Amino acid sequence: MTGVILLAFVVYKVAKAIFIKYNGHRYRLAFDSKINHSAAPALGSYSKVDLRVSNHATESLEWKKALISSAQHSIELSANFAGGEDFRDVLNLMEHRMSLYPDLKCHLILSSDLLQKQDILYLKKLKECYPHFNYLITERIYTLTPELLSEENHVKMLVVDGQYFAMGGTGIHEKMSREEIPVNASKNNFLADKLIDQAFRDTDIIGHGNAAQTMRNQFFNLYRIWEYRMTGQEMNRFFDTDSEKAGRCKIFHHEDNLIKDSSLKYVVSGPEHRNKNPISSEIADLTTQAKTEIRITNLLFNPDQTINAALKNAKDKKIHIKGYFNGTSKNSSSAHYLYALPNRYNYHLLTDVFEYHKKDQLYHKKVITVDSRYTVVGSFNLGVKSAKCDYENICVIDDIRVAQLMNNALDGDAKFSEHLTDKKLMSKWKWSQIRGKMVIRALGSLFG
Repeated sequence: MTGVILLAFVVYKVAKAIFIKYNGHRYRLAFDSKINHSAAPALGSYSKVDLRVSNHATESLEWKKALISSAQHSIELSANFAGGEDFRDVLNLMEHRMSLYPDLKCHLILSSDLLQKQDILYLKKLKECYPHFNYLITERIYTLTPELLSEENHVKMLVVDGQYFAMGGTGIHEKMSREEIPVNASKNNFLADKLIDQAFRDTDIIGHGNAAQTMRNQFFNLYRIWEYRMTGQEMNRFFDTDSEKAGRCKIFHHEDNLIKDSSLKYVVSGPEHRNKNPISSEIADLTTQAKTEIRITNLLFNPDQTINAALKNAKDKKIHIKGYFNGTSKNSSSAHYLYALPNRYNYHLLTDVFEYHKKDQLYHKKVITVDSRYTVVGSFNLGVKSAKCDYENICVIDDIRVAQLMNNALDGDAKFSEHLTDKKLMSKWKWSQIRGKMVIRALGSLFG
């Protein structure tokens, strides 16, 4: 049954691309092109920020709501997967802020996959009622040359008033933005919705600092690309922020557990970088610099050649490399099998693996820590598709406090996991690795 559902989903998406939006419009602007802004640190350079770490999907959504509730000047949201009641709650908050601050400008980039009819009606209503509200719904773009590729916007990022930001792995959907399943959980008939679990285990960071301006610049580059690809129009929607009109999210600054003066840099990638992906290069560089330990947690573990080679060299140097991924059981959803089998094919790159098992929960984190000092967190799946085809973003954080929080959360995840040591990786899961290779070969660049 799982195989039939997965096959139907792939056929549906390819058919939709061919008959609705085949090949799209090509890019006119690189994701990492520079928009001049004096307050923005250069893309890929470190700056000081205040940070909070959220290793809980529900908490991440509440922080996004808190930031939006402080907005007075601008809101930029690339939600990737969004829809349902949680998303409409976010739209309601935006509407409230726009009613209080008529000059507040909102720009949203949303994938079509999980949007419901009510969501689209609400978006249209806001667009009609508020002249500064703009949204863009993106489809996957399929190309046939040089091979069958599926390109999409996978960036998950919120920027408020050019000073606050939230980014990481969480979408805004009642399944993705919760860790526990409520008794009255709603169900719908969307095929994509049936393929995902009822709850997600995820990680985000929430921050304040000039790095938000760098993210904001890249958001408008991203918006311009996808506006052209979806509509054929090319408009420059970028506008400067006004610090005098910026709001203040008091709860961010006054609550406990705030990490002050952390060093963070922002890195982006897209199909334009197919030959040399900046995020892959960043992860490979950190892997090469590792002295003792690397921890990797991701929905996917099918790294491209750059990261693959770096991990092989690190393992040869006796670096301890731990992986944390979805496991499978008789109660697992289709999504677990879709990701777990290809992941197992690459376990030879690791020394330890923890396969996470919680009923009806998808392990969706996208985090790497290196030597308990560096942390990578963002939207980037460790898969060939993310490296070759998708728009992605990460933050690299040089701060032992952040790395410790991330590692503590991973230690907690390990308690709900099966621990596979180096010897068990090549014995117990040998057949799974063979099946994983078959899945990778069958889906090619359409996978992850």
